[in-house]
Order: sequence, then structure tokens, then C-alpha cells
Amino acid sequence: MHSEVEMVKYFSSRHHGAIDWMMRHHPEFKIISSLFEIDIIPGYIIAGNFPLSLAAEICAKGARLFSIDMNLAPDLRGTELTAEQMEISGAKLVEYYVSKYIYNEN
Repeated sequence: MHSEVEMVKYFSSRHHGAIDWMMRHHPEFKIISSLFEIDIIPGYIIAGNFPLSLAAEICAKGARLFSIDMNLAPDLRGTELTAEQMEISGAKLVEYYVSKYIYNEN
């Protein structure tokens, strides 16, 4: 059985196509424009496309991290995608675990 905190799900994005895609496929997620809007606690489920340093911070706080993965055609990279383009590109929500390790040459 899941505890109540495990059921808290957020999707952080400012991209309209990604928000539309999430609302169609995962309407149980609350949409936020920035992680600064919430305090991340263990058990939360956080979705979005984040820089690695922020992804590692989310995981270090005990939250589960999900990203929208897809196979983009080269001409679509770096453009604002629609939900339909994301569908065609095989968008899916994938869980990752990211940890931070500081490289030391010595």
C-alpha cells in the first residue's frame, strides 16, 4: 500500500506541448512552472526535463524522478514541440536515478 506522500506527483515545465502531453497521458500530475513552488520531500514523484545537477538534487532528497523521453528527428531538436509532435516522436515517461559525484584527478 502506498502512503499518502508517495501519491504526490508534480510535473514541472513551461513548455505548452509538454504540458498538453502530460495532461492527456498523466492527468494525475499537478502542473507547476518551477520546482521553487514546492518543497521536495521523500516519496514525491517529480517529472520534467531537468539539468543533471538539479536531477541529482531531486533524487538526493528522496523523490522519484521522471523525464519525458522521445526519439526526436534532427529537424525538431531545439524547437518548441506540440503534444502531437511528441506523440509521433514516441514520448513516454521514464524514471531515472541521478547521483552527484565530484571528479578528482588526484
